[in-house]
Amino acid sequence: RIKMAYMPENSIPIPNPEGTAPGIYMPGETEILCTPGVPREMAAILEIFIKNFMKKKSDQEHHEKNIRVKGIIESTLAPYVKKIVDKYNVYIKTHPVSFDLKKPVLDIQIVSDSMEKLNESLYELKKVIKDLHGKIEE
Repeated sequence: RIKMAYMPENSIPIPNPEGTAPGIYMPGETEILCTPGVPREMAAILEIFIKNFMKKKSDQEHHEKNIRVKGIIESTLAPYVKKIVDKYNVYIKTHPVSFDLKKPVLDIQIVSDSMEKLNESLYELKKVIKDLHGKIEE
């Protein structure tokens, strides 16, 4: 447990609301963010990092959109999300709200440094959702 307490010099701990190991942000010419390997912990830390650190960079734009999707499970949407992330260089987080496979609900967050990329990726994501017979709430 002592190893969990060690942090690199000049690094900043990022709170982990899902577990005990914090994320670690190392600012500098090359910025590094380290997260725990547990997916839900990594996702929670990334969300905190984006909201509290990336947004505050004065030379960087931050645009965000959230939608709720009904009728599609996360694993069905995942390959399409990956393609959109790769194509537009945006951050997309999918979060299951309901684990009922008969009535799945996902909250989806899209973050971009460009309003144009955000709108284009959102348009493409909505098209995929409609093609998969999902319903979108904004």
